[in-house]
Parts: sequence; C-alpha cells; structure tokens
Amino acid sequence: MGSNRFSQVGVYIGKCFRIFWHEKGWKVVLFGAIISAIIAWVPGDKMFVYKVNTKNGAFAIVCACIWIGLFNSIQSICRERKIIKREHRTGLHISSYILAHMIYELCICFIQSIIMVLALFIFRNNIPKSGVILPGLLELFISCLLIMYASDVLGIAVSSFVKNENAAMAAMPFVLIIQLVLAGIIFELEGSVNAVSNVTISKWGVQAICSTCDINHMQDAFTVLQIETEEEQMEEALDRDLKDSEIEDIEEKYMDQQLEDDERTDDAYDSSPGVLLSCWMIMIVYTILYGVISVLALKMVDKDKR
Repeated sequence: MGSNRFSQVGVYIGKCFRIFWHEKGWKVVLFGAIISAIIAWVPGDKMFVYKVNTKNGAFAIVCACIWIGLFNSIQSICRERKIIKREHRTGLHISSYILAHMIYELCICFIQSIIMVLALFIFRNNIPKSGVILPGLLELFISCLLIMYASDVLGIAVSSFVKNENAAMAAMPFVLIIQLVLAGIIFELEGSVNAVSNVTISKWGVQAICSTCDINHMQDAFTVLQIETEEEQMEEALDRDLKDSEIEDIEEKYMDQQLEDDERTDDAYDSSPGVLLSCWMIMIVYTILYGVISVLALKMVDKDKR
C-alpha cells in the first residue's frame, strides 16, 4: 500500500508537468515575472532606505507573492473533480494526489521566487547585503518562497472545496482581501482583530521581510527632513550669535525628534533570529495545515452529487 501511494505521487507529478507543457503553463510564470518587475520598480529608491517606504514595499512584495501563489493553484483541483471522483473509486489515494500537486507547485513557486528576487536585485541596488542569519538576498528569497508557496497550497485547499472553476475565481478576491486587510499595514490591528490576523500568511510574511531589512533601525524620510532642517536652524543660530536659551531650545527639539524616532520601534519587526525563524516556521506549519485540509476536503469526493 505504501509503495502504491508513492508510485501514484510520481505518476501525478508527471501528469502535472505534462499539463504544464501542453497547456503552456509557462505563461503563468511569465505573468508572475511581469508582476515581480512592477513590484520591484514602483517603490522607488527609498525602499530599503527609509522605514515607511520599506514597510510599504514589503507589503507590496507580500501582496504579489500571495496573488501569484493563489493564481497558480486555485483552479487546479476543481477543474479535475470529475476525474478525481472516477479515479478515486478505482484506487486513487487522495493524499498521493494532493502531495503530487504540492510538489509540482513547489517547483513552480521556486522558479517564481527566483524571478521575484532577481527583479528586486535588478531594480533595487540597495538591498541589505547581510540579513539576520543569512545574506539579505537569500533571506528575501526564502521569505518570498514561503509566502508564495503557503498561498499556493491555500489555493489548493480552496480549490478542493469549491464547485467549479468559476466559483474558485469568485472566491479568490475574498481570500486575497482577507490576507491584505489583516496584514497589519493598511490598518492598525488591535484586540480580537489582531488575534485573528495571526492565521494569515500576509502578517508573517511582512514581518519576515521587515526583520531581514532591520526596519526598526531605519528612519522615516519625513523625520530625516525634520532633523536636517533643525540642524540647519542650529547652524544659523550659531552664525547669528543667538542667546544660549534660544540655542538650547533648538537643541532640545533636535534631541526630542531623535528620541521619538528611536522609540518608534516594533518588536514584531525586530531584526533577530527568533523573529525571522518564527515567521518562517509559522508559514511552513500553515502550508502543511492547508495540505491536510485539502486531503480531508477531497476525501469527500465520493459523496459529491455534482
């Protein structure tokens, strides 16, 4: 029985790649490459330099990874539902079928994540050279891969539940909006909403990327402008030989601004191995969970009246 399961995995992996070849699945990869290039180009040179710009850029990367992952797989199971039902009655193991799809989708996500990181490397020359535990570019690649693959397997889970391809595409915006709203970037999440956000991929994806970029030690562009203005005012004050009290007042504003910027940190984005590895591990656990849910949902296929 065990060897039969493994042989079925191999058969269905081969089937997935044949479908990819004959149905020109490379178009999906090309489309993902275009999205990656846009995401890498749009944030501008301030990404990886200033806090707000980097956080927004990280959110854009996560959005793109989730969208690409969902788009890869959200129709993959439901369009074969009749075939699955027939083959399950003749000995198909649902776990083998889902595992084959997960392995195939991992290969696709691996390629798409490489393209995403290459786009960032080409368009953004200020990517952190060193990350938390690995080179910055490698950590970004791992984060993008985990975000994209977790979303991909989530798409498989949704596709295992819905009735047909139209229902799958109708469900996709709903799933995507939940991920984006609960990422903690658009809205500040508090209380029960923050607790619910823990089940999203987006929240952990943003935290992983921000941890690699060491966002807590970046300044805001507006803060930098304020500090530069106050430095100019201080120099002018010294040139004009102002009273000591006036100079002290300017110095106090300058120090207050720096202190305020230093205090504006978030432990969730801390550049530490604990934060980064926790985010990666949570996304891996969610990926496995979505795979298990897919198997359980598809095991009901024999009771399907459709």
